[in-house]
Amino acid sequence: MRGRKDSTKKKKKISSLPCFFNPFITPYNDIKIKRPTSENPPTDKNMKTGPRMNWNDGRVVSNFILQALRGENITIYGDGSATRSFQYIHDLVDGLIMLMNSSCTEPVNLGNPEEFTIKQFADVIVDLVADYKERLGESGSSVGGNSEKDTKTKEKKSEVVFLDAVVDDPQRRKPDTTKAKEVLGWSPHWTVVEGLRETVAYFHKTLYDEHGVIQPGMEQKVEAQTTTTE
Repeated sequence: MRGRKDSTKKKKKISSLPCFFNPFITPYNDIKIKRPTSENPPTDKNMKTGPRMNWNDGRVVSNFILQALRGENITIYGDGSATRSFQYIHDLVDGLIMLMNSSCTEPVNLGNPEEFTIKQFADVIVDLVADYKERLGESGSSVGGNSEKDTKTKEKKSEVVFLDAVVDDPQRRKPDTTKAKEVLGWSPHWTVVEGLRETVAYFHKTLYDEHGVIQPGMEQKVEAQTTTTE
């Protein structure tokens, strides 16, 4: 028996067949099929990044960023050699609009072909979070914890640790966007690192809001509001 990832691939292909072979479902010219992304974390070929994404959804992007922001170790399942691709949400939306405005009725891959090993991606996250904290003047302290934990983790930069590999985990994920370029004239404008910078900033703000921690530079504004209210 093949793994569940293989069955997922079959499911995606089969689910699109009625659109092409049953004219009563929808007029043929109105069919638009965008691939290869999936909403299920284990099968996401081209993971999305950007503001307003679920910061606690258990995916590799959110897990790594949260661990780095909190000063925790980055946990990788396996040896870190498996590859993934990551797409910034602005590029995805632009591609979807171009697809819907086109006459293309064939499946089109919209994704960023930049390919990272999981270990490389973890290292990028650690560096981006450290740089972001430095610019905010946090000096590497954790976010969303108590003062005792912050003291222990101050100046600490997250390290990468390896855990047992997940069974049947895909070893390579990279979208082929040739058709999108040729048919739609679409290609991603945001690099993975550029998109991750925006994502790290959003997650940082979300953590502060979630835990009721005053953001750096907001003390004077809060004090002024309190005085006015009294």
